Amino acid sequence: MVSLKDAAVKPLSDLSTHDSPQLRWRSLEVLKRIGPAAQGGVPACLKALEDKEWYVRREAVRDEQVVARFRDRVTNDEEWTVRKEAFDALRSWGAEGKLEVKPY
Repeated sequence: MVSLKDAAVKPLSDLSTHDSPQLRWRSLEVLKRIGPAAQGGVPACLKALEDKEWYVRREAVRDEQVVARFRDRVTNDEEWTVRKEAFDALRSWGAEGKLEVKPY
């Protein structure tokens, strides 16, 4: 039996490439709220790092796997709020800023 959370990951991932930046942003926000069950949404977050809208990129950086994989990229984003989110995530992991990177 597929859970509601599992069933939501694919449609939410699809919405992350919608023409509307608000839908892209909100879909990433919901994927993050689903938590570990949304592991299939990590590729959507990675793609969102290239979004032209800073608030979509900021939401993508709220996924710890995105920060773990692309630390240099996200800590050097042109938008200060994206960089702040990335540094906050790194700080939350401790002085080493290490997190196990999981395959997706």
